[in-house]
Amino acid sequence: MLLLGGLFLLLPDLQAQNDEKFYTIRGEVKDMRTKKKIEYVTVSAVGTSVGTITNEDGEFVLKLSDTLSVSEIEFSCMGYYNTRVPVSINNPKNQVFYLTSRTISLQEIEVLGWENSIKLLEAAIEKIDKNYSLTPNMLTGFYRETAQKGRKYINISEAVIGIYKDSYKEDFERDRVRILKGRKLISPNRKDTLAVKLMGGPTLSTYLDIVKNPTVLLDKEVFAYYNYKPGETTSIDNRLQYVVHFSPKLLLPIPLYSGTFYIDQETLSFTRVEFELDMRDKEKVINFILLHKPAGLRFSPEEVSYFVS
Repeated sequence: MLLLGGLFLLLPDLQAQNDEKFYTIRGEVKDMRTKKKIEYVTVSAVGTSVGTITNEDGEFVLKLSDTLSVSEIEFSCMGYYNTRVPVSINNPKNQVFYLTSRTISLQEIEVLGWENSIKLLEAAIEKIDKNYSLTPNMLTGFYRETAQKGRKYINISEAVIGIYKDSYKEDFERDRVRILKGRKLISPNRKDTLAVKLMGGPTLSTYLDIVKNPTVLLDKEVFAYYNYKPGETTSIDNRLQYVVHFSPKLLLPIPLYSGTFYIDQETLSFTRVEFELDMRDKEKVINFILLHKPAGLRFSPEEVSYFVS
């Protein structure tokens, strides 16, 4: 999993995108009734493949090319009504957007055991050819990576990226990521500047496509390493979802994950997965994610979690 060894270039016909100009929509998303900030809200530019999600503080930054002529952005989150808001290049940069919670009446369902949860995952895997693109696609995304010391940010890297996604019949290593426009902000305090290098970077988005890279969680041989149990049916973007929770069954030389799959009931496509590294053996986690650090520096991760939509 060499994710930081360098960035791949996209195809030559994309060179013209270097001259694009971008504008920023920045804001936070809150619950209309409780006024609490909502994390993991999907924010997308309507009519395009550009989007991002809110962070743990409900905040988001969406960078848009002025050639896209975006007139609306859409907010979607599990448990809330989808909401569209008109936008323009002249919108205030810091805005508050409110979502209305929704109650969903679900049909009576049969609670399945762990064995049927595995059968459900296997059925969804068999449907990949029907549910995911077999032709190459170009996507535009926004990447951000931050480092904090206490409550203060000491390192912020962000970029608008172009992602070339090859057919889902091909290996994920054929996908490419290119930085279209980026910046890096570093604390001026030398004590804050630590040469710590973690497994990550813009190319992580290709590795974490678990459908295209099943060795992470969806290889059938991996099923023997985990316990599976069904969760309560829920809804995402007004579509009913099967829910399958998983947790480590074995101790291996590398850390395993715990998390949740969301599978569309009608199409059996993987809609979302939320997962995190098992932190019971921190030394094992450190060896897994840490590529470089200065001698003598103590490094102790508290959480390594992922949200793939």
